[in-house]
Amino acid sequence: MKTICIISHRYPDKRTPTVHVFVRKLAWAMADRGIKVTVIAPIPIQEKNKELSPYYSIDKSEMGSSINVYRPKCLYFGNQVWGKLRTGSFSVRYMQEAVERVMRRENLIPDALYGHFICPSGLCACRIGKSKGIPAFIGFGESSDRPLDNNRTRLLNLGIGTEDSVKTFVNGIDPGLFHPGSKVYGRKKWMIPEDDFVVSFVGQFSERKGVSRLIEAVRGLDEVKLVLAGSGPIQIDESDQILFKGRIEPKEIPDFLRMSDVFVLPTRLEGCPNAVLEAMGCGLPIVTSDLPFNHDILNKESAILVNPDSVEEIRSAIMKLYQSPELREQLAKASKSRAKRFSIQERTKNICKWIEERRTALDRCSAEG
Repeated sequence: MKTICIISHRYPDKRTPTVHVFVRKLAWAMADRGIKVTVIAPIPIQEKNKELSPYYSIDKSEMGSSINVYRPKCLYFGNQVWGKLRTGSFSVRYMQEAVERVMRRENLIPDALYGHFICPSGLCACRIGKSKGIPAFIGFGESSDRPLDNNRTRLLNLGIGTEDSVKTFVNGIDPGLFHPGSKVYGRKKWMIPEDDFVVSFVGQFSERKGVSRLIEAVRGLDEVKLVLAGSGPIQIDESDQILFKGRIEPKEIPDFLRMSDVFVLPTRLEGCPNAVLEAMGCGLPIVTSDLPFNHDILNKESAILVNPDSVEEIRSAIMKLYQSPELREQLAKASKSRAKRFSIQERTKNICKWIEERRTALDRCSAEG
């Protein structure tokens, strides 16, 4: 595979630098492997800003590889239910039209199409692939309380794909960015005293991610500082103990994590939680949900797994780690060790290999048919 077109509902830019960062990391890793990567990320007309979201730009990976990014305007209605009508069908249709305009205008004929998430990007990729005879692939990572292989089973049971056309790839991180390091830089940057015991949280401020339950769990624990990074519908009331740092740039996350003593994410539903993998890469003790989606990447030797709805269990785990430096060191060592299995480079290599295998199989079927 020499060329690929990634279709995504979102892609980071100056306007929204933290959205769909995982898509960008995949694009970077593919480009770093020598693949010519084009990203088409249509923007709803009402959000289009020529200065912050130009029609065309070049994105650069950390290694300097170039990705061509196109952001055409389109109508977008989300995926809601209005009576008997689902707006998702309209969103897919108008997204498809926007992507096809770019492909015609730029004469793009990639070796493969990739859409991240089923709706709207994945369906858009499949429809365009079918009409143009280009192999199309969907990245299915929707939040679930099931482990990843059960997400695969869900697709097969729904008749979306066959045994040989659905494969599981656990998320990955860049070990060049997410690795253990000194707490000093991050604590100076975010004005955290060096001798504080810091619990960190990175993610959406929502009930699903568990930020409210985490705040309740640390409230009254005078020995603990909770530092939060993210945004969302839940408003954060700061105090001497609860520190809100807002939405931080992706490049700042490693230092934010490294300044911490413990990372906590009491999330209810995930596909494969990138935030946990990133904290593991930075060598942090982890407190997170004892649910199947975490069992793909963690075990009880590398994290304290809790009921995400139990404030008492979350509080008890934090206090156990506060009181035991030995346990923190043990979990941190195991966390760092397991993180080595989940590099974005290895994941991308496996994805590209599988895409090429599927393309070859499809070409063979076409020739025989």
